[in-house]
Amino acid sequence: MEGKQKMKLYISGSLIAIVNVEHLVSVIENSNNNAIKFLIPHKITPGNLPHESFPLNVYTKCIEMMEQSDGCFVILDTYGRDSSWEMGWFKGRNKPIIGFVEKNTMFLQDWMVKGGLDAIITSSEMIYKVILKDPILKRKKLYKLSTLKELNDKILTIVGQTK
Repeated sequence: MEGKQKMKLYISGSLIAIVNVEHLVSVIENSNNNAIKFLIPHKITPGNLPHESFPLNVYTKCIEMMEQSDGCFVILDTYGRDSSWEMGWFKGRNKPIIGFVEKNTMFLQDWMVKGGLDAIITSSEMIYKVILKDPILKRKKLYKLSTLKELNDKILTIVGQTK
């Protein structure tokens, strides 16, 4: 996207899932039409400290990243309490929240999380079928990927529709 600024998306997901995050980011960054810059809190957290020992500046930096972003890309396979809080922050600022799920359906228990999502992307046929029957999620934008290489275009479509 020459001359155009890339869309900035904050990634929300468990810090232990850095390998998953890095993989998804690399897939998108290597796509033909990459127009997304990810703000990745995983890169600023002190990996050698337990979460309860993080200094306040980690929180402050995450808030700065969230404020700079155009929306949130939440990894639903590994989200937790911090991700839920971040999603609430994004919802309160009317910034789009896109969920991505490949394998884990634990998020289906959390009706407030489901309600806050603007759209969901999955690569799983089984999860896609479950979401179609969910009383909250069936009303959301839902996209089933044939391949992860479609992820960039789906995100751009979703954010374009939610603005």
